[in-house]
Amino acid sequence: MLIHCTAGANTEEAQYEATIGWFQRERPGNESSAHVVIDRQRNVNISVPYGLIAYHAAAKGPNGESGGYYNRTRLAIEFCKRAPIGEGQYTDEQYAVGAEIIAEMADIYGFPINRETIKGHSEVQSDRLDPGPLFRWDYFMSLLA
Repeated sequence: MLIHCTAGANTEEAQYEATIGWFQRERPGNESSAHVVIDRQRNVNISVPYGLIAYHAAAKGPNGESGGYYNRTRLAIEFCKRAPIGEGQYTDEQYAVGAEIIAEMADIYGFPINRETIKGHSEVQSDRLDPGPLFRWDYFMSLLA
C-alpha cells in the first residue's frame, strides 16, 4: 500500500470532487490515479478497481526495478485535505476508513500489515512529500493492530 495526499486550496468538498475528476479524466501522456480517494468525512471513491494498475508512483523499486514498480505492486490510497503538505491535519475519520480498507485488502491479497508493506509516497519517491510530516503513522498503524 502507498499512502498519498492531495493538498489543494479548494473547499474540502471541492478538493474531493476535483481529485476524483482528475483521476477519471483522460490525459494522454499525463496519467495519474489512485485506487481509493478518501475525504475528511469518510466518503470513499474507488477510482481504480483493486485488480487493476493505478498510476501513482514513478519510483524505481527497492532493487532498482524499472520505474512504475510501485504501480504494479502496491495499491494506492489518496487522502484529501485542503491545506498544503506540512499544514493541516488528517481526520480520525480518514485514518479509520483508510485502516478499514487496508485491512480488507490485506485479507484479499495476503500481505502482512506493517511499515514495510504500508508506506508513504515520500518514502519511495524522493521528489514527493506526501503524505507529509503531519501524517500520524503510529496512530494509523495502531488502528491496524
